[in-house]
Amino acid sequence: MPRRHTTQRLSKMGRRRFVNALAGLGVSTAAISGLSQEAMADLVDDPKKEVPRVLGYVHTDHEAVKNGASPDREALYYTISREQWVRIESAHDARQQVEQQLDGRFDDIKVWVTTNSNDEKRIDVEVYDDGSLSRKDVEAVEGTTPGSITGVAGRGTEAESAVEGIPVAVERINIKSEPQNPVSLESDQEFPDDYYYASDWDNIPAGAACFFADADGQGGVGTTCVPVDDGDVKKMLTAGHNLSEMSVDGELINPSLGLVWLEDDSPYHFLEDEVVFDDDERKNVLDAGTMHNTSGNALEYEFATNHGTTSGDIIGTLSRERIKDIEDDGTWDDEMTYHQGARTGEERGYGIEKVNDNAFQTDIPHDSVQQGDSGGPYYVRNTSSVSPTPFDLIMGVHSWSDADENTWGTIMEVIEDELGVEV
Repeated sequence: MPRRHTTQRLSKMGRRRFVNALAGLGVSTAAISGLSQEAMADLVDDPKKEVPRVLGYVHTDHEAVKNGASPDREALYYTISREQWVRIESAHDARQQVEQQLDGRFDDIKVWVTTNSNDEKRIDVEVYDDGSLSRKDVEAVEGTTPGSITGVAGRGTEAESAVEGIPVAVERINIKSEPQNPVSLESDQEFPDDYYYASDWDNIPAGAACFFADADGQGGVGTTCVPVDDGDVKKMLTAGHNLSEMSVDGELINPSLGLVWLEDDSPYHFLEDEVVFDDDERKNVLDAGTMHNTSGNALEYEFATNHGTTSGDIIGTLSRERIKDIEDDGTWDDEMTYHQGARTGEERGYGIEKVNDNAFQTDIPHDSVQQGDSGGPYYVRNTSSVSPTPFDLIMGVHSWSDADENTWGTIMEVIEDELGVEV
């Protein structure tokens, strides 16, 4: 019979036994890595009933980071009930099983966890149609996909718990007219009057209108996301497709971009650095790129406003665990979701509709996110007693929205791992 761990017993263990005990309780590797016995004792009353989760990763000396230092970060924690943990983690285990079953068999599909109208977890297999998909193609996916599946939370641990009959649905998604590329604009044109966050900034902020151009001044408008640190070098993050050459049906719709500035009469502010984006897969949701700051202007850990000023306080990254939990149960009373884009401005209070390992879909209406918003930040503002002032955690980077009303972002924690950077 497995040994039952109490908080008191955990507090008396050596570090190795403590780590193994937490793993046996189903605590994620991310949560274990920074969780001490003292913190566990303060956080959890009964480890049989509660599971620690990582809220996000925040600067230990935020003022130093704002002044140019590289971030030293620590995790913030919260707990969910054991029942909710089983519900969420069993669904994501089921999603991974479906992904493995379909891997390599079909092009242009993604698998997601969502919650249906009956408040039940469901696995959605999305088949992406650029206008050439036949009914037979969809039927082939349906014939390979199980109608339901058993998911296991804490697979291989003492806390392992199976949930049978998680439904799996196949959905055809129209991506024919999704607004992927930045809005076209030439370097001798001014930003249109109906654009947001266009200013000649002294310090370049998150969520600002940004002109992405090639050496001939041809390009388009997108949005900056957030400053990131790459081995003591400050860079600006945006969507990868803002920086990548991209063609559709043989027609070039995005030039190879490299020179970036914020206003027509400003000096060049950035040079393209590193991009993760595959233009052969229009469904791609690993979509991010960094830019070297060549202007000498500092990068601001705040968000652009329409008055040439900034607001907010970006102190770190929201965890993938928290995004999964928001999809399941929504935000807390002291949390608010935000999105900012140069074309449509600010959206707040949206929900997370679907999530997988790399990305999330929101319930922001398709018309509320347009060309020019690409690269903008998704974030959560927290007003809890954790901090004396509100703080912002970056959730992800806006990638695109498709013709079937789905609005997509790449998870920030994933981008940090892929590009080796930190907010």
